[in-house]
Amino acid sequence: MQWAKVGSGPPIVLLPKIGGWIDDWRHVAKLLKADYQVIAIDPPGHGGSEMLGDPPFMISLEHSAAAVMTTLDMLGIKQFVAAGNSMGGLILLAASALWPGRISKLCLISSALIEPLSLDKVREASANRQKNGDQAPTYEEVDSMFSLTQETYDEFVLSKNVAGLWKEPCICGVGFSGPINYLSRSATPIMLISGANSNVFWKSEQEALRLRPDIRCESIEDCGSFAQQDKPDETHALMLDFFG
Repeated sequence: MQWAKVGSGPPIVLLPKIGGWIDDWRHVAKLLKADYQVIAIDPPGHGGSEMLGDPPFMISLEHSAAAVMTTLDMLGIKQFVAAGNSMGGLILLAASALWPGRISKLCLISSALIEPLSLDKVREASANRQKNGDQAPTYEEVDSMFSLTQETYDEFVLSKNVAGLWKEPCICGVGFSGPINYLSRSATPIMLISGANSNVFWKSEQEALRLRPDIRCESIEDCGSFAQQDKPDETHALMLDFFG
């Protein structure tokens, strides 16, 4: 497992999106290090976290959460606040339910809190993705769904290529795990951040509020799904206000 640490103070743990890497957080980390000991971790199969052997069909959120928590145990980090983008937030959400009391507050940035899919549906979706090949979508295709800057897209292609075949098992794991199930099991205070230009997460946000009316929801103007990269100042301000 690859990790990076900067700053001093109470610990904050940061996880990137699916197909991302810890550099996704570099802009916000520079701002957070004045107040926190910032620990960014690459999830299994992403960035510098190299997995042995061939990729399995699926890596569940529980397995990824266990790898992250084991890394933090090794670093002597017991209780912490945390933030994750997309899959990174879902891994942390699972961890907050499975290791109660460890994550004192959690920020989810554009994390799709979807219902679980059956194994047959997961296999079908995976087969369709592999049939279409693993060629990176164009900037226009990604922008139409998530909204992002050209700089963030260029890095998206680089980090996706590093994750390679390990990205697909993680996608399958998110679908099968059904992250919405962890929401009601977690007692951790949660803030959801979304970009006003992204329209792919609002449905799960409404369901999240139904299950947990105490959740804080924030939106960043002129921003898409990758706020920590495209709007680091605004993201940092919201995180500081929430974490206190």
